[in-house]
Amino acid sequence: MTNFLDYLIKQEIIDHKELKIITYGMNVIIFNFLNIVSIIAISSILGNIFFGILFLIVFIPIRITSGGYHCKTAFNCFILFNIIYIVFFKFQDYFNFTLLHLILFSVIILLLPVYINNCKLHLKNKNNNVKKNYIILVILFISLIINNPILTNASSTAFLFNSLLLIIAHFFKR
Repeated sequence: MTNFLDYLIKQEIIDHKELKIITYGMNVIIFNFLNIVSIIAISSILGNIFFGILFLIVFIPIRITSGGYHCKTAFNCFILFNIIYIVFFKFQDYFNFTLLHLILFSVIILLLPVYINNCKLHLKNKNNNVKKNYIILVILFISLIINNPILTNASSTAFLFNSLLLIIAHFFKR
């Protein structure tokens, strides 16, 4: 990646002053892509790729706008994300997802957004994220009414995952 960025600087496509920001952005894109691929791969191995795709469709928008716990390193995040996903995937048959959905819906509304100290957003962005979360949560609440078991389980798992991250961040300020 360094060679590619050096090439872009030499060609004057990007400014050398932007190198840190661009490097960070590219690392985030690569890291998020690896997480998405790993969840789809795990879901495929565990026999329900549709669940994994639905989980990601629900999880990602909430996670982007709600804040919550962040690991100190990308590697730790990757490991933790995949372990928690596997645990939730394997135990999904033991949850009453309708009740869980309603409880987690409430938890997310009460706690969102959680911003950690090193994540400073302008107040306007914070308010926009709150509005986006409410819209996402209303749409996801409607998914309960549809009453498709895989959709309900996947969205509830995403709610559970996001709620856990919000609770950890809220109480431990991380």
